[in-house]
Amino acid sequence: MPTSNTPIQYSDLTEIEHDIVRSSQTGNWWYADPDASFGPALGAGNDSTRWDVRAKVLVQLLTGLDELSFDASGDARAVRAVRVSGARIVGDFNLAGFKLRCPLEFVNCSFITSQPLDLSGTSTSGLRIVSCSMPRGLNAAQVEVNGNLDLRFLTSGDVVDLSQAQIAGSLYLQGSSLRSSGDQSLLLVSAKVGGGIFADRMQCRGTMDALNLQADFLKLDGAHLDSEGSTAFIGEGLRLQGNFLARQGARFDGLVSLRSAAIRGHLLLDGSSFNNVGQTALDLSNAEVSGDIACRAGFLCYGRFQMHDSKVFGSLQMNGASCHNPGDLAIAFDRLQVKGSWLCRGGFFADGTVSTIDAKIEGEVAFDAAVLTNPGGDTVRAERISVGASIFFRARARSVGRLNFSNAQVGGSVLLVECDLVGAADQVTCTLNGASVSDLMHVAPAEHHGVIDLRGAKASRHKGAAGIADRYQLQGYVYGAIIPEVPTVDLRNRLQWLRNDPEGYSPGPYSVLAGVLKHHGYLAEAKKTSIESQRIRRARTRGVRGVVSRSWSFLLRNTIGYGYKPGLAFAWLVITVAVGSTSIQLLRDKMVAGSGAPPFNSLIYVVDNMLPFVDFGYSKWVASGLAQIVTVATVLCGYVLVAAILAALAGVLRRGD
Repeated sequence: MPTSNTPIQYSDLTEIEHDIVRSSQTGNWWYADPDASFGPALGAGNDSTRWDVRAKVLVQLLTGLDELSFDASGDARAVRAVRVSGARIVGDFNLAGFKLRCPLEFVNCSFITSQPLDLSGTSTSGLRIVSCSMPRGLNAAQVEVNGNLDLRFLTSGDVVDLSQAQIAGSLYLQGSSLRSSGDQSLLLVSAKVGGGIFADRMQCRGTMDALNLQADFLKLDGAHLDSEGSTAFIGEGLRLQGNFLARQGARFDGLVSLRSAAIRGHLLLDGSSFNNVGQTALDLSNAEVSGDIACRAGFLCYGRFQMHDSKVFGSLQMNGASCHNPGDLAIAFDRLQVKGSWLCRGGFFADGTVSTIDAKIEGEVAFDAAVLTNPGGDTVRAERISVGASIFFRARARSVGRLNFSNAQVGGSVLLVECDLVGAADQVTCTLNGASVSDLMHVAPAEHHGVIDLRGAKASRHKGAAGIADRYQLQGYVYGAIIPEVPTVDLRNRLQWLRNDPEGYSPGPYSVLAGVLKHHGYLAEAKKTSIESQRIRRARTRGVRGVVSRSWSFLLRNTIGYGYKPGLAFAWLVITVAVGSTSIQLLRDKMVAGSGAPPFNSLIYVVDNMLPFVDFGYSKWVASGLAQIVTVATVLCGYVLVAAILAALAGVLRRGD
């Protein structure tokens, strides 16, 4: 027999090798077992040497070096295709750098070799290695395939290297099981695939590296990539013309990185799981997705789901998803841009913070029926988020922690109704501090423990429930209308809403409510609101000064309604004149006429003395005894009431009443 370095001669071929040569001349299959069925690799268990084929025979047959293809007369014959099923291929299989003269197909074969199957730099019109066993792996870096590359049900004990491969058709990896002696099990670095990559149910023990890969689409439905504690999938710079699919129980143990990826179709992750506890599990930062991102029912993420500075030109659908990273960021979508809506409804669950700082969502943001938990911290951290439509937190959605929408810009409404906001009694459970809402602000939880912060917020309309007992921080909160309107909701309930502010009294919220009521024609209710504001303001003073202040407040409230009811002072003035004149008339005998005094008239006498700016001459009448006391009392009351009337009128003019 020839040595390993010398070419094999036609005369040295075994009977099986002769059969393979003859089959290759017609392009037909050679079967070790004609009844062998297509399916998962069986060659790994074939230890019989009965079906041994030397690798060098196949190399010579495929390249034409040291020709082995002859007819019966000894003339060379063309080789149409090498198609082998069920053989044990023995020896190093090295086609590196060759241009194969025909297609190559192996099915259910096992490679008994000390080196990886070497197809690096090889050029061929078609390549199939299906249900085969390669204990040493496959080196097909820079391979050029003008058709499809089919590696279905491949079992590899070491890395499969397709780096910089050029595949005109599709790449098939369904059902393959790839292991590695190192960190990486599948390399597709800078590969270009004209069609799609089918890797359904593929199993990789080690990293799948698809850095800068270009393909039509990538399908990983039901696949399992296991690189626990390391990186399961590297897709940084990935370019897909179609979809990225990882559904139907796809599982990734370790980091999945799609940083700076560009996906022109959809990113569909329904029913998949990502596991990298305590670290980033899925990273889509700086990525662009032209369609939707779907992480719906059954989607599980243990570790951080990160998508900073990314752009999604469809919608972000996370209905029924479950994200776990307790005490840390469960979702980190800061500066994310979404052309459609972001939907986290129907059983969405997050254990940890959902962060969308400075994000821009052109559609709606919906957390209906979601459960968010991060006790003592933010469940949602959406500071400065911009939402083109509305924000929804309804249908018994539950937040254990704080919803933080500070300085949010909302083009529609904010509806946090029939939900549960749970926190400590003095803890802010929802903050919309500084938020701007173009339509309706309705924050009315069904169950609430804590404080709702609306300070500095703006809304076109505010809606509140009748008799609501929740505590709101309202300083600086401005709204153009309030619904339901009076009298559907009693003014006392609105005033109680203002009094419940845990920061205590501030005139601003009362002024806003009074202004809204006045603008919509409820003048009496507006005045009552302003009067209540003045009453509370003056009642807050304590000590001796407080007694004086409360006394003065009592006088102002009951005489002129703190300037909002000047007509009340006129009534008191009339009563004082009537009582005073009647009393003086009864005490006529205590009145002594002075020189030049006019005829006595008790009514004119009282008016003359009460009003400092009139003089009817009745001051020449001198009172004595009890009449003098009545005169002094009416004069003092008159002066006070006149001063109050003038002050009230001045106040009315300043307020524009």
